[in-house]
Amino acid sequence: MNPAPPPPAGETRSRLRLNRNLVLNAAGMALPVVASVLALPFLVALVGTARFGAFALVLAVLAYVSLLDLGLGSAVTWKIATLLARPATQEEIALTVRTAAVAALAIGIAVGGVWFLYSPALAAAALAQEGQLVPEAAACLAALALATPAIYFGAVTSGLLAAYGEFGRLNVTRVPAGVLNYVLPVLAVRLWGDLATACYLLVVVRYAATFVQVAQCARLCPELVERERPVFSRMALGSLLGFGGWLTVSNTVGPLMVYMDRFYLATTRSAEQVTQYVTAHELASKLLLLPALVLPVYFPLLAASISRPREDAQSMQPIQLAAGMALASCIPSAVAAAFAPELIGVWMRGLVPSITTSAFQVLAGAVFVNCVAQVFYTMVQAAGRTALIARIHLLELPVYGAVLWYLTARHGVLGVAGAWALRVAVDSVVFCGFAAADLPRPMARRLWHLLGTSMLVGIVIAGFSQVPQAHLRAWVALLPLIFLAGWWRDLKSLFRAGAPRA
Repeated sequence: MNPAPPPPAGETRSRLRLNRNLVLNAAGMALPVVASVLALPFLVALVGTARFGAFALVLAVLAYVSLLDLGLGSAVTWKIATLLARPATQEEIALTVRTAAVAALAIGIAVGGVWFLYSPALAAAALAQEGQLVPEAAACLAALALATPAIYFGAVTSGLLAAYGEFGRLNVTRVPAGVLNYVLPVLAVRLWGDLATACYLLVVVRYAATFVQVAQCARLCPELVERERPVFSRMALGSLLGFGGWLTVSNTVGPLMVYMDRFYLATTRSAEQVTQYVTAHELASKLLLLPALVLPVYFPLLAASISRPREDAQSMQPIQLAAGMALASCIPSAVAAAFAPELIGVWMRGLVPSITTSAFQVLAGAVFVNCVAQVFYTMVQAAGRTALIARIHLLELPVYGAVLWYLTARHGVLGVAGAWALRVAVDSVVFCGFAAADLPRPMARRLWHLLGTSMLVGIVIAGFSQVPQAHLRAWVALLPLIFLAGWWRDLKSLFRAGAPRA
């Protein structure tokens, strides 16, 4: 049998670059995750469950407002990746980025100003059941509003670095900023006893990270800082908003569905129940590290190649990605859910009740399915179909709100987790359908098969909340591995195939 010919030199370089970016992204995300796991119990112990619940709501507002940038960060990544595929001139790239930066700065100042003015009213509305926590929450909200221009401007610079595949430079700021996001609140409370001071320190970190990224972008594309170049182009802005405008609608509605459960608990129950749910959700969300690591690296490559005629190898790429995502996230999800009572008991030192453990197990099953569904979502977004994503989210919002109200009224924290899991399941089916429509029929069937298998595994993982005996949970944890064993072949194909052709 003749040996297979070696891959072309260009393909080898592309594969090496992809692997390097994956490693850099892994390093950039692992340290902040470790910092959050270590810092969260200390912060809860220092401020108490009620104050921490209020602080979690403040951070939820920050995360939500960070997405109201008209999608300019993702639009820059998508647009620059498509320009580089043609290829385009550096002047055209620089004009696109400068236009996005000017728009992001203007939007950041406007949104931050409104947020700053309405911080007291927002705190009072969110903490209607906990009046003594309102002054500190209002001070924290006002402090973080000052970071909005830097957040929006930084999204543009991050988008440019991602489009060029410069994840090493991107993680130079991501790692320290991510770690300090969790460490500074603990230090501020220990030294000054004040969470508002921690928020001002986080604002300083955000501006410092943005300034470093601006310097990195100037080295990458010197045309950005040439004064004689035009600063703004209506045509470039129109192209960016064509992608990012609908993405903003999705970014407004999607995170609203993510965070509305916390505010609903705060207004109808108590800040302590917010802490119980947020603890479970924060831990479960760490299982999304894998798609957060892989998909930003693949997104510009998919965006660059999506308009070209599909070959069989290209059609296999989404299958390989989804299969790899399922297998790689299966083990941590199953193990974490199976031993959740023991892990959370040690991690939180008995500061949260057992309902947090049950909520985490339900969320872990949903997050596992979400890891696979993120591939479908990325395929639809890379195709530029942001309007479709936004319309789906707009249709989901009222339905999810009704389900959340009903399940929370009946089951409290566990009902909130159940509503979140149901929404993830619906999202997975819908986006799988639209992603499969762009694939040849045999590949589409394999995509549906993978989703069905993943949803069965997610149900098994969520079912750990009904198994009290540790030894039984350990045996049941083996079932997901049996379900997904058939996808090992596609996982091996993922690493043999290398990067998508861009």
